[in-house]
Amino acid sequence: MSRWMVLLIGLLATCLTLSTRADVTLISKGQARAVLVVPMDAIPDETIAAEEIQSHLEKMTSVKLDVVQPGQEAGRVPILIGRAAPAALSERLRSATSDESSFILQVAPSGVAFTGLIDPEYARQIAAVDRKSTRLNSSH
Repeated sequence: MSRWMVLLIGLLATCLTLSTRADVTLISKGQARAVLVVPMDAIPDETIAAEEIQSHLEKMTSVKLDVVQPGQEAGRVPILIGRAAPAALSERLRSATSDESSFILQVAPSGVAFTGLIDPEYARQIAAVDRKSTRLNSSH
């Protein structure tokens, strides 16, 4: 089972019990009250995680959450994915383990955040390749 699938299952299980644990409502009466937040320079893992969570929540509730970048939450509950989550959360995980399949999930009244051990150099390299690919595609 992939790291992101384990992460997804953990988030979905948490989402089902959020209202009793942290008084956070993601979807209510057929309306989205939350958004999935990915970094502006999201790496493929972060984008895929957002899409999978979006898809599974839609299958469960018939409501599709928007995927946005930081600052576009517009008063909705943020579900912060990967590097959109607070850096302190990543550092807390990094200080606890070096297992690359590990992740940390934080649920609070202000929202949900989860991230895994993302190598910053890997993220920079992926973003650089993506920018180069975008430039090449736009020049044709």
